[in-house]
Amino acid sequence: KLKYSVYQQRLGRNSICIVCNYVFRDKTRGWGENIKAICHPFHDDVLSIFPPDKKLHFFSESDFIDELWVACQWGDNNDKKYDFTCFTIGTEQGIKCKGYHVLPLIAKAANELGLRGQIIDYYPTTSPEARIPKDAEPYSLAHDLRKSMKHLRRHKVDIKRGVQTQKSLCKIMKRSRFVIFPNTRDASPRMIPEVLIRGTPILVNKHIYGGWKYVNETNGMFFDGPLNRKQIDENRDYYYNEVRSSMEAMLAKSFEPEDI
Repeated sequence: KLKYSVYQQRLGRNSICIVCNYVFRDKTRGWGENIKAICHPFHDDVLSIFPPDKKLHFFSESDFIDELWVACQWGDNNDKKYDFTCFTIGTEQGIKCKGYHVLPLIAKAANELGLRGQIIDYYPTTSPEARIPKDAEPYSLAHDLRKSMKHLRRHKVDIKRGVQTQKSLCKIMKRSRFVIFPNTRDASPRMIPEVLIRGTPILVNKHIYGGWKYVNETNGMFFDGPLNRKQIDENRDYYYNEVRSSMEAMLAKSFEPEDI
């Protein structure tokens, strides 16, 4: 991730950097002379962030997924306990990168459509709100996290918190009709290909930094998701209708696990 300059000093004369963090898109980074090529997950319209003298390759950290080392037995694809699942983090990082602010819209749509949904909050705690300051500035990450949690409680949705084992994750993915990724500043989410190799379709925020390349007509859809809480407050009806209609479209389409 090239977080520290000392890493660059250890690189050989023909090194490759694999970009897997949102900060590479949000901030100007210094690149050592020994780095000759950069692998990235981004759209073409943002590639000016990289130096013109470096070779660029459209190749992501999240491409390093192999069903040989992931427990991905498909089992009975008709045994669906949940209509959908969301993977996120109930922290400020979840607001910044994982689309936590979209969860209340998803839960509301699920309740109105009569769907059973599940949220996997893999932060290792059972009382996330205890960490959030009550006097946070409006539209700060902490403020948006507290507000999102408050709105989420208004709707019925199963929430499972804590770190999951590979075996439990496999079971969750296989028993969901589809998985929603409301992620925004996520550069290389390995959870997306892990879901796909289990034959489960995906619904992905079209504004996600990286990971969008995995979505095609045989395995899922995009939706126009809000980048932050402020966008929801300014245009709530639009984003709610976008979330609801996209979830309905996912349920209406027939996806074949082998095609996925």
